Amino acid sequence: MKKIGTIVILLLAIANVANAIDKINVTLAWEGSDDPTISYLLFARHEGEAYNYDTPIWSGYEQRCTVEISLDDPTYFVVRAYDDVNDVKSGDSNEVLYDAVDSDSDGLPDMLEEIIGTDLNDPDTDHDGIDDGEEYDYWDSPENLLIADVDGDGYLDRDEIKNGGDPLDPDYGPSVIVLEDAEDGKTDRWQSNHKKSLVENVYDEELDSRVIKLYGKRYRHRFTLVNMETNMQLFVIACKYSFAKRFYIVVTAITESEKDRKFILRPGKECVKGKRKKVKVYLGKHLARNEWHEMKVDLQAALSKVQPKEKIAGITGIYVHAKKDFKIDDLKLKRTTLD
Repeated sequence: MKKIGTIVILLLAIANVANAIDKINVTLAWEGSDDPTISYLLFARHEGEAYNYDTPIWSGYEQRCTVEISLDDPTYFVVRAYDDVNDVKSGDSNEVLYDAVDSDSDGLPDMLEEIIGTDLNDPDTDHDGIDDGEEYDYWDSPENLLIADVDGDGYLDRDEIKNGGDPLDPDYGPSVIVLEDAEDGKTDRWQSNHKKSLVENVYDEELDSRVIKLYGKRYRHRFTLVNMETNMQLFVIACKYSFAKRFYIVVTAITESEKDRKFILRPGKECVKGKRKKVKVYLGKHLARNEWHEMKVDLQAALSKVQPKEKIAGITGIYVHAKKDFKIDDLKLKRTTLD
């Protein structure tokens, strides 16, 4: 089987580290034959086990794949090439190991922390209030997360794996934080100020996803997003929303001059008003009721229009006033209005 040649396998990327509970997706790539008729078989084993060559965990003609494995034990991998014309298999490639031990429970396995230079025993290496795993934001763009020395120079370019956050830089956190997407089926992120108010997690057919439904019998019923930590870097609020009656969304903030500000986001002819504590941002004059709308508001830009000398130091809270049904989904804080 001369034409297959030597197979060199690399553990390239890790995806969904921060979101996973007991499983993780790992991406592997290898150098094989230039012959497009050669296919590849990926095998896995745990410590103390032998490879079952009758049952590959992946097969195909590509020289790269992503597979799901358990976090319970270290996992070893090898690849074999298969010449289906001559019905011949190669021997094993080199063996690679993925060890999911996470000593500080920050969402990054020790193996990755050693590569990128974060502290294995400190969940927040740069002490900016955001755990190392959250700053790498794996669930957004795992294809960007190269964690191997692919070019063989002995170093890993941090910019190759950075997707928004930097756990080694206290001034650079994630580019987006999801505050509520309702996909967990829960409502515990929301608290109402009135016993006749209602918070539900429901399925919405139009969005084909779960959403949060807030019902207020009166306009002044208030629904607060709880357990929200002050965010000192992301000043764009984005979400999808649908309303049956009057509503407004309030974002509370503190400025660098230590002044409190309330951004009131509501329907009305698009403009920004406000000279004192309250900054009113109007989202549009003719917004259809009981239909989904998207909102992206740069709060710093809005503040600068009416109070040019003030700069936001941190976003401290979010709450909604709504009468009748109000639905919200994909509530985020972002660095920019661009997707």
